[in-house]
Amino acid sequence: MGRVFIYWDNSNLFIGAQVEAEDREGPSARHRVRISFRNMMKLARAERPVEKAIAAGSVPPEMRALWNRLESEGVEENGVFISLDDYYDAVTYLEPTSADYPTADPRYAAVLDLSSRPR
Repeated sequence: MGRVFIYWDNSNLFIGAQVEAEDREGPSARHRVRISFRNMMKLARAERPVEKAIAAGSVPPEMRALWNRLESEGVEENGVFISLDDYYDAVTYLEPTSADYPTADPRYAAVLDLSSRPR
């Protein structure tokens, strides 16, 4: 099994999680959603050894423009695009309510199932 290099753009992950949380769980979820880094790393690794991992934050680019750039650099042949929407319940969780957002219970990250992850 080959080694994996992980490039993690925290801003894009978090902003995407906020949008998906609001769509799936209502407006109050946007402010409470958090990334389950343990499950996100498991999803990216897919049981492969990690050669190198880099995390950064940035202003999110348009997804299509980013994928086009990756394709032009050969990632399409050697990499895989994983829609995190398919793993939303496992890679996010909701914090308990606070005085600012007293309307919903916490939601914990679901067990991550890698059986349907593209290889």
